[in-house]
Amino acid sequence: VTITATPKAGFHFVQWNDGSTEATRTIANIKEAKTFTATFAADETTIPEDVVVVDVNGDPVVLPVAHSTTLYYKAENADDCQRFVHWSDINDPNDPNYAINPRPFVYDGLLPTFTPVFETIIYNVTVQADDAAHGDVTVTVIP
Repeated sequence: VTITATPKAGFHFVQWNDGSTEATRTIANIKEAKTFTATFAADETTIPEDVVVVDVNGDPVVLPVAHSTTLYYKAENADDCQRFVHWSDINDPNDPNYAINPRPFVYDGLLPTFTPVFETIIYNVTVQADDAAHGDVTVTVIP
């Protein structure tokens, strides 16, 4: 028997459920019921803003990678006035993945849809003159 996995537009063949990466293959000597499942992945993968995909060592990953590879989303904010709080798909602070960073996921050809949630860090600044009779102090906030 010859089987062929043919991707639709915008997708590519990744592998069969037994790990074979040959899109067209011949199966011989079938002596029992068998199931062959083809896995496809999107040609373009969009990584959310403020996220870096890294491996177990924290090194950036270049996609695509092998199917079933454990990768990690690492939340990174470009602003020192924000800090990571939790992931968008978890609202329960007791969930062990709520605020884990980097967060593991198994790559199946598509990236997860959760994104990091940040909060603004508020800094209290006190400004005063040593003696109000000697001068005034003004504060200008620069965005």
